[in-house]
Amino acid sequence: PPLPRAFPSRFLPSAAAAPPRGHRARRAGIVQALERLDSSCVLHLTAANVPQVRLIVKPDALTSVGGYAILDRDHWFESYRIESQNENQIGLQMEVANLTKTLQSALSAQDVLVKLAKKGVPVLTFEITTALGVIMQDVPVYVLTPAHLAACVEPETPTEPGVVLPPLAKMFHVVDRMRPLGHLLGLDVDIQAQATLTLSVEGVNVDIRTSYAGLFRATMETEPTAGSLPQVVAGVHVDVKNFSRALFGHTVTPDHAFCFVFPAFVLVHLPAEGVTLSYFV
Repeated sequence: PPLPRAFPSRFLPSAAAAPPRGHRARRAGIVQALERLDSSCVLHLTAANVPQVRLIVKPDALTSVGGYAILDRDHWFESYRIESQNENQIGLQMEVANLTKTLQSALSAQDVLVKLAKKGVPVLTFEITTALGVIMQDVPVYVLTPAHLAACVEPETPTEPGVVLPPLAKMFHVVDRMRPLGHLLGLDVDIQAQATLTLSVEGVNVDIRTSYAGLFRATMETEPTAGSLPQVVAGVHVDVKNFSRALFGHTVTPDHAFCFVFPAFVLVHLPAEGVTLSYFV
């Protein structure tokens, strides 16, 4: 069958958004955060009238954690053209490590062109222009069928309040130290005007519990707030390694870090400049 056409798309020059190197590094940092979850990911190139593109790591039987990065296309691309028989959208599955290496090569680039091509097998070709010349790098991809792409959607979440997490990097190190003690991490929230989050691990010879009090109450629709609101108490146990992988999202330097505790899973939601990263654990 004919290959869908992702015409050459140009990344925005890094200086267009923030500190130049920080903006370039965030491109790779998003992929590195997802690499903690699985070895492969899906790049969902949306139709031109949709303002976001998506990077997806679907949960599987081994990790039971999914990662979904929603990228504001105008923040990352200077130009963008796409054409396919599936409503002008394309799903590309690839090895995360290959994408990471390519984006690392583009850290000092003056210009980056990306296009879908066929060189025996489908590849995503990166034409990277640097001060020393042009570098061509190909990332092998598998083009998803429309049905497989349609399955790459975020789970629906109830509209329950959550908490604004404390500094994510520090919390990551706390949870990382809990990992050797047991495989299940208890998360309990008591959400009133302010909120308390308690993390606990029960080991064979020792139990560890740590609490964060005075946290802001938050919802998915609004900024963090504190006020006279109904009390919500919730708790769940998740795999401590999977929760640690979600906290590694601190590398994208989110504006806020939200945690929502549901009976069957935990959602860690990380909005940042030009991207929103969500983990379902």
